[in-house]
Amino acid sequence: MMTIIGQGELQMKKSLPLNLENAINSYSYHAYISSILLHDIDAEEPNVWFSNLNVLAGNRDVEWTQTAIADSNSEQDSRTFKSSSMQGIDTASCRPGDISGDKDCFTFICTKASDHKGLEVDIIRMKNTSVWAKSGLMIRESLEPDARYVYIFATPSVNGVVIQYRESQGQGTHYENASHLNAPLSLRIERSEGEIRLYCGEQKEKRSLVKAVPFCFSSETYIGLALCSPENNAFLNWYSSNYIQLYGYKDFSMHQMPFDFNVGMHVDRNFFTFCPYLRTQMIWLPLIERLENNGNDIIDLIISFLEDGNYVDVDLNEFYVPDRRAYQKYERPHTNLIYGYDREKKVFDLVGYASGNLFRTSKLTFAQLRSALMRSHDNNILLLKIHPYYNYGLNTKMIKRQLADHLNSTDILAHASISRNYEPNISYGLAAYDCLIENYPLHQRDIRPLHVVYEHKKLMQIRLTHLHCEGAINDSAFQLLNEGFKELEKLSIMCRNAQLINRTSKKTKNIDKILKRIEEIKNGERDLMPVLLGALGNEK
Repeated sequence: MMTIIGQGELQMKKSLPLNLENAINSYSYHAYISSILLHDIDAEEPNVWFSNLNVLAGNRDVEWTQTAIADSNSEQDSRTFKSSSMQGIDTASCRPGDISGDKDCFTFICTKASDHKGLEVDIIRMKNTSVWAKSGLMIRESLEPDARYVYIFATPSVNGVVIQYRESQGQGTHYENASHLNAPLSLRIERSEGEIRLYCGEQKEKRSLVKAVPFCFSSETYIGLALCSPENNAFLNWYSSNYIQLYGYKDFSMHQMPFDFNVGMHVDRNFFTFCPYLRTQMIWLPLIERLENNGNDIIDLIISFLEDGNYVDVDLNEFYVPDRRAYQKYERPHTNLIYGYDREKKVFDLVGYASGNLFRTSKLTFAQLRSALMRSHDNNILLLKIHPYYNYGLNTKMIKRQLADHLNSTDILAHASISRNYEPNISYGLAAYDCLIENYPLHQRDIRPLHVVYEHKKLMQIRLTHLHCEGAINDSAFQLLNEGFKELEKLSIMCRNAQLINRTSKKTKNIDKILKRIEEIKNGERDLMPVLLGALGNEK
């Protein structure tokens, strides 16, 4: 993690948020997107974990109140509970809403600030419910939704730590970035003569002053932990509305990716354009070489990309990359994702496919990067950056259309043929399973198609849970569909694991069982997807 050191001083290290627990890793681009976005898919509360919420001076026997700050016209008026001690209370929930504009809607765990100099807290963990989910310390003039305040908060995204304040009641807000830190981190807010002083750091001992905001409050102010999130889980809205249809080449030898999700167009080797939550920028090697010829070192360029909040997708010769199957054995160009660096240790944080085809993190020295970087003029560096404010609503209309096209084996992207050639050698939806059944006996070394089948079922389980939580399907439909797709997920796991056994033992047993289970999965989807279509009801 990075620490803001001081204006003009060299930043020594930084690591962008990444979580592999829920990664969809059948192909690199799915793995990169999901490890960046699917930080936490648990829809249940709580969604913030904290510790050491302490006042800085005055009476330590504080009476805390949790209240919902909201517009008085809101259906969810303020509700409070009181506790004489925060001991044993270390979780909270971000209230649906936002602290911005001229009125706020958020959860406030607070106390009257008249006897206290300030407040400190350690934010242990935040669920990535939204790029602008907020959790931090606030001094507020009143509990009115349009009150004046000063606020320092953490986000679970590349937005890092932000300072925000409202100078006049009922007016708009000002904000500025304070640090690229993500949880775990430590925050402090304190009142001084005519100003509010704000601190942050990786931990309490490393906190430093990041801003002194000129601000005067009345004595009857409130101070506390303020939390909100514009979405329950915005990324799941997008995932639930996509990744529904499969495609398969009729002859797997025709393409390097013969069986995959039919998620969107890939434009000029950019596989990420279909994801609205990622901004992408492709930098071709000739431009990199021109920059190098003008005195820009490749290591410094990559570090500058990371400092700007970009994940860096690079083509590397894995002969030079430790923890790769090809390391020091043979030449193998493959994509890898750089998400952090440490100048002192001269290493990059890397994620990719390690020995055994496991998607995991590792380290790559600066020297190894220089050797491994592919230098063909067809290579590029692709920058991925989380969109700072994009919001995708749950689209049940698109879900129903994709379900219908999957059942009817119709290309969901056929309308895009205006900008791409028609490909007669690809089957879609349920027909893709026929391609898999026909090609599997001839391509048993490639585990990816059966892994795609498993992840298709895994995502369906995630989708059903999210649809249920959002009220798009009722309890009885969810129970029926959940049980049905769990059985299909079990079948897909058995297929994949049987192939792994065949692959490691170099035997071809159980092929008939695998093919039979693929057919069962296809038939199961044919039965269950119409039920889901009916359960979704009227389109939104």
